[in-house]
Amino acid sequence: MADSDVSHSKPDTTHILRPLPPLVLDALHKREIPPDDIIVATDTDLDIAGEYSESWVVVTKELVCVFFIDEEEHEALLLKDIPIESIETARTDTRVGSGFLEVKMNDVFEELARFSNKNAEKFAKVAQRLKSLAEGKHVVAEPEEEVVKGRCEKCGCILPDKHMKICPKCLKRGMVFLRFLKRVRTYWPHALAAFGLVLLTAWLVTLPPQFTRVLVDNVLTAQPKELPPWFNRVATFIGYNTAEGFDAETGVYTDLAAEIRYQWLYILVGGLVAATALGALVGFLRETLAVWISNRLAFELRQEVFRKLEDMSVRYHDTHPVGQLMQRCSQDIETLQTFIVQLTSGFGYQLILVSVVAVFMFTLNWKLALVAIVPAPFVMLSTVVYYRRIVPGYRKFWTTRSSLSNILHGTLNGIRVVKAFAQEGREAHRFDEYSLRYRDAALNVGFATARFYPAVGFVFQIGSFFIWFFGGLAVIHSLDPTAVRELTLGELIAFIGYLAMFYGPLNSLTQMSTWFTSFTTQAHRVFEVLDETPEIEEATDAVDVEIQGSVAFRNVVFGYDPHIPVLHDVSFRVQPGEMVGIVGHSGSGKSTTVNLIMRFYDPQEGEVTIDNIDVQKIRQLCLRRQIGIVAQDPFLFRGTIAENIAYGNPKVAPQQILNAALAANAHMFITRIHDGYDTRLGERGSGLSGGERQRVAIARALIQNPRILILDEATSSVDTIAECEIQKALEALSLGRTTIAIAHRLSTLRNCDRILVFEEGLIREHGTHEELLAQNGIYKRLVEIQTQLSSGSVGTMPDFKAIEQMRDEAQKTAEAKREERKRLEIPHIRYLNPKKLHIYSMDEGGMQVRYGEEVYDHVRAYRAFPVSRPSEFIALWTGSSAFEHKEIGMVRRLKELAPSSRLAVEHELAKRYFIHYVQKIVSIKEEMGFLTWNVETDKGNMEFLTKRFERDTVVEGPVNGRIIFDVDNNRYEIEDLDTIDAASKATFLKYIYW
Repeated sequence: MADSDVSHSKPDTTHILRPLPPLVLDALHKREIPPDDIIVATDTDLDIAGEYSESWVVVTKELVCVFFIDEEEHEALLLKDIPIESIETARTDTRVGSGFLEVKMNDVFEELARFSNKNAEKFAKVAQRLKSLAEGKHVVAEPEEEVVKGRCEKCGCILPDKHMKICPKCLKRGMVFLRFLKRVRTYWPHALAAFGLVLLTAWLVTLPPQFTRVLVDNVLTAQPKELPPWFNRVATFIGYNTAEGFDAETGVYTDLAAEIRYQWLYILVGGLVAATALGALVGFLRETLAVWISNRLAFELRQEVFRKLEDMSVRYHDTHPVGQLMQRCSQDIETLQTFIVQLTSGFGYQLILVSVVAVFMFTLNWKLALVAIVPAPFVMLSTVVYYRRIVPGYRKFWTTRSSLSNILHGTLNGIRVVKAFAQEGREAHRFDEYSLRYRDAALNVGFATARFYPAVGFVFQIGSFFIWFFGGLAVIHSLDPTAVRELTLGELIAFIGYLAMFYGPLNSLTQMSTWFTSFTTQAHRVFEVLDETPEIEEATDAVDVEIQGSVAFRNVVFGYDPHIPVLHDVSFRVQPGEMVGIVGHSGSGKSTTVNLIMRFYDPQEGEVTIDNIDVQKIRQLCLRRQIGIVAQDPFLFRGTIAENIAYGNPKVAPQQILNAALAANAHMFITRIHDGYDTRLGERGSGLSGGERQRVAIARALIQNPRILILDEATSSVDTIAECEIQKALEALSLGRTTIAIAHRLSTLRNCDRILVFEEGLIREHGTHEELLAQNGIYKRLVEIQTQLSSGSVGTMPDFKAIEQMRDEAQKTAEAKREERKRLEIPHIRYLNPKKLHIYSMDEGGMQVRYGEEVYDHVRAYRAFPVSRPSEFIALWTGSSAFEHKEIGMVRRLKELAPSSRLAVEHELAKRYFIHYVQKIVSIKEEMGFLTWNVETDKGNMEFLTKRFERDTVVEGPVNGRIIFDVDNNRYEIEDLDTIDAASKATFLKYIYW
């Protein structure tokens, strides 16, 4: 057990040249191996059988030795002794919880040493050194920095994530609090002003009891007592005489005129009004300043967190639930936003108020003040106990709330799958389970709070009863003329007023522990994101380059789990302008190759270069702006189709959007949708079919005019006709740019210059289509299988006749294919010359279009951008079915047409687009989440309903216009918001503010 404990206590390290223990040095000395020849010397914590023990792997240029430290015999036993010349290669084979260092000899891998996962990174380096030695490369013992991985430098505790900078064990909540406080330093002038207003507020709220004391003791009593000095000064300043009728010997006013009492009453009531009014004004200024600071601080913090999340690698987002990250960027920051408010109106203000009131209480009567503070220690002690017991409950509450958010987000995102498999009941049951845990956690916290705070209130109430009792005794005792005056009625009432001010904030301060726990916990969650080190970092010497298109992999090794490689020593080169296909079974490393080119990940070994420059030396923005990618599962954002196509370049001209869509064979279906390119899509592009989303994604990639085009199963979701059309477009578009196409459909790769065949992370075959067929290897088997599938003869003998036919059809060299692509034309939208265009309305519907010598009947007109550009880009189509549809051309601007042609087109468009043009807004009323509109339109007075909180209900139109969609999807257009009357505009902006 002692060895096991020692093994566990050793720090994780990637150092592979460590000082050898004396026992191993003695063993090496006996074998006449000098220490200077050692290239690798490192320890492992497991033996081959999986028991914790200490073993050492020693590598020289000629030999590999494995020693076991036998503590009982005090000896280093030699377990393995392998000459380097007999080793073909080396690798690490990672398994569950541990892995093996293996060397290949005589075509068989032999286990050399075993290690736990914490040493996996170290032995991956050892394997690389052994591999280099086996290949005859020159390897030297390079000095390394002893870097501890995955442990806190202070306490040695294992970190949950090796990229973390903050150790949870060493984290002190007070430090998190102070760290957040430092973020306020930008607003110190404003914060100091707010603090000054807090002090002024605390002073102002102590004035009314002083006025009340004078009212009771000096105005409303039969024998007024001596006036306080401050009131004498105020009355004298105003011009009133306070000495008249005062008997210095008895300390009372013996004959006080009613007129003087009235004067004092005016002063005191006026003072109460002034103090209250000034307190309200100061409170307004204080709250306004606090809200200004807190919202700006939260805005900046939200920006910083979101940008940090954008900077994080794809791996980070793969391992962190979306719901959790959303909560850190929203709810957690909202909690931090209360920090300033708590300082000015919450716990900070209450601490100051308690201190100020305590001073007044002791000044007024120190004996009663001591009685008043008796409950305070008991309450504070009970608060500490409560805090320690309730914190775990709050943590469970926050965790279950986050889990509920995650399960809800996941289920709603996958609602189509849920419905497709009829699993609504199962998901409802799962949601109920999480909701039940959340309910129980909330009840646990709520019940504890319900017990604690009433008990605290009762203790404070008992304290006030004691004040009334002892204070009442003192007042009664003071009524005796012969007794020494201890307390007047006015002083008792004033003290009771201060007592309420003292106990109220003190009671609230008992909740400070809960708020502090919530604040520091969520502040830590936010800082955890900000402190996270991006896995993919911009190199300090990274540069912007104009990519020509050469791509090369050099001995690349990569795995999403660093200890389980997906790619094994992959090397290949793609020349500029070359079209290369990648095939292979699922999981063979095809998409991983694309991820490395895009630098979503960095390889563990080797390098990926573009134009002979390591991608890690190219600025990420520069790299990705010159690479276009179409993924197997395209993601479209909520927004219009045009916005999605132009996502990589939002300022692109409409003509380029249309050309890109035409090239991707998307223009036809987009134009025929009611809103054309202005059609608004839902989450992930809902509203379009899978094939349509794929074609929009292709257009999005093409509009960048990338130097490198990556197609990751780009035609997997389209039908046969669409695939054929897209292939024609891609053949032309691939000209002049490097194209890497990943596909399962081998027909997609028929025009590739070369094809790489992946299997189990290795390139097993490469060459042209006909060369690969001639090799009779993996590629030929794939062709045979797809031929069987297409002919419906699965499980029968291969159709060799079909295979030979495919081979004959593919007898073209790479140069011949390039020449063929050069002859292809990149498709462009055909814009019709208005001078040659003559359009007439037909009685049976549609239009007749004459364009030079061309004549078309039954032509339909469609707006490409009916919302944003209704008078531009008018498409003229003919044909009555999907197979016959053909675009004659496009009218760039309606106003350029001859009057008669324009009238015919507008008449046809009016049949397709039925729109109400709003001239005046009579009223808008909000009712139960809906807006009821009463408007004057070109078609008369109309009343309709829209959804209140749906942003897609009202969208921007051309110029400064707005288009309104009611619940029946009818349209009401305000052509220009500035041209309607002021009352209508004000009514509109009151409810539509986005």
